[in-house]
Amino acid sequence: MANRSHSRKLIIQLTPPETRNPYYTMLAPELERHGFDTRYTTDYARALTWIAGASGPSIVHVHQVDGLYPSGDRVDARNGARALVNFLIRARARGAAVIHTLHNRRPHDSSLLDVYSYAERMAGALATRIVVHGTPAELYARQVAASGKIRILPHPSFAGFYGPLVEQAEARARLALQPDEYVILSLGDLKPYKGHELILDGFERASLPRSRLVVAGGSPPSDKYVSVIEDRARAIGLDRVRIVAATIPEEMVPIWLSAADLAVYGFEEILMSGSMMLSLSYGLPAVVPDLGCLSEYVIDGKNGYLYRSGNALSLSSAFVRAHEDRLDRESVMSSMLAYAPDNVAAGLADIFDDALGLL
Repeated sequence: MANRSHSRKLIIQLTPPETRNPYYTMLAPELERHGFDTRYTTDYARALTWIAGASGPSIVHVHQVDGLYPSGDRVDARNGARALVNFLIRARARGAAVIHTLHNRRPHDSSLLDVYSYAERMAGALATRIVVHGTPAELYARQVAASGKIRILPHPSFAGFYGPLVEQAEARARLALQPDEYVILSLGDLKPYKGHELILDGFERASLPRSRLVVAGGSPPSDKYVSVIEDRARAIGLDRVRIVAATIPEEMVPIWLSAADLAVYGFEEILMSGSMMLSLSYGLPAVVPDLGCLSEYVIDGKNGYLYRSGNALSLSSAFVRAHEDRLDRESVMSSMLAYAPDNVAAGLADIFDDALGLL
């Protein structure tokens, strides 16, 4: 190990080389300062070649396991999950450490829950260390891995990642929003687990004056799902609700965040949310359900508001409180300073080095 400590350490992230989720890439420059070089692949043969040719120690970093096997066909999914497990066994046999960051309690597509449970359980068993983003996630992780493996690490913020904020008046002019409206934004993929119908119900119940709800995002599971959301929006009133059923280009993300007064999330089930961290990082207060680790990041009345999961009346009350309080964006951004990528990367580097010390 003494000779290895002077070599660059290789991190192989089992994610596509290009991804819209900055979580997988934003820490790499910071980790480089701690002696780690990051590569990305979902090609197991290539990863094993990299491990064999590395001059220093290697780490395989696994994130969401359900992204590593095909969805839809059960046989293909099972074969993909077994291929993942076989790769992790071979990687460990070749001297690599395996780190598993556990993001979800269950997959967003629950039709293959048995495959997910198998892959998650085996990843937990084969991992050298398990990373979670809060105490509720730690409690869940104990169901799939030995408690001695588990380490809590904050989720990094995304401050400035997509570019700077702009003046709200300018952002609203670009998005055809009125300057004096109170704008509530639900930004992200149009997926059922995001709870859009709950958000619409809570917004209607709140009856906020001069308010508008914007639901913006792409990748819906079907045209039928979009139709359901659009029909509900028409029932409330298209002068109060706008549905933007399209993928939001990255350069437009700070524009939408600048234009809004409040972000809302209607998750039916969640451990941790990167999209919530995105809004908070840009100073946008967040209304979130009391699920998973969310309440460890959203402090009620300080940088956002909590409501009872699945309860439209509780959500409407949170909307009313937010409308009355008008939390300051600067204070919301300040609440994210402790989660800056350099701080989180330093903690992750310690976890990596701890894992490598066990080899």
